[in-house]
Amino acid sequence: MVAQLVAPAETITSNIDHRPVFTLDKYPMKRLFVCGDSYMTPAVSRPGTHFAELLAEDLGYELVCLARGGISNLGICLQLQEACQQRADLILINTTTSDRVEIPLRAPQTQEYTIRDVAYLHTASVSSYGSLGENPLNMISDTLYGLLTADREWFQKYQERVDHMPQRQQALRQYFQYLRSEIWQQQIDRWCLYRHLHEVRTAGCDYLMVLSAVDLTDMWWITERHQLLTQAHGQFSRLAPDLDPGYHICEQDQQHIFREILEHLRKHDFS
Repeated sequence: MVAQLVAPAETITSNIDHRPVFTLDKYPMKRLFVCGDSYMTPAVSRPGTHFAELLAEDLGYELVCLARGGISNLGICLQLQEACQQRADLILINTTTSDRVEIPLRAPQTQEYTIRDVAYLHTASVSSYGSLGENPLNMISDTLYGLLTADREWFQKYQERVDHMPQRQQALRQYFQYLRSEIWQQQIDRWCLYRHLHEVRTAGCDYLMVLSAVDLTDMWWITERHQLLTQAHGQFSRLAPDLDPGYHICEQDQQHIFREILEHLRKHDFS
């Protein structure tokens, strides 16, 4: 079962910067949060086949999917922030490539942007059909390729909802051509991920990195216990593009990843 995000009942405040760190809601089940991009999210068209769904069912956890196809690393940081505030029992995490961008469209609902400001409207991810799918369109976090290609289905959905989207696309094209540096974007992504992955640790949430496009070597707290960078994510050859439900991997490999994660959790005594 995929759970919906709930409003916090009581908030514990960080002693560092006075932001909320986690909430004290009472839940009948432990909750498995999933943070990342398309690899990490179950697909609406193939319920019960993604490794996160299989793992949650085996563990008896409620699944809370924050992952969304096409999201940027800074968007993943906002997912991690939400998982910490919701006091996740276990978080599965991946990081993505830096060929993505954030476009703030309106002011955030609160003092700072959160995952509840990010558009979730266009993907085959289950997260696009839950409460996050109803997010106000305050920020776009998506691939440059998708945003710069006007015939892509998700760009059309943005164009239906966002004022001056063709002009924004042209400005983005100019930025990409004349101002953007891939190396600089990679540095920004690493700095932000460093901060939010460390917050996962200090919030007391257990977690496992299952795929990373970002070098984690200087993040000293991510020990062997907390990473299983399985190669099964790369098995594209078993899945024809026209059969891709959104998570890019065939069901056979989803089963393989699930078994690898379950074995790792048992080996390292995750409770």
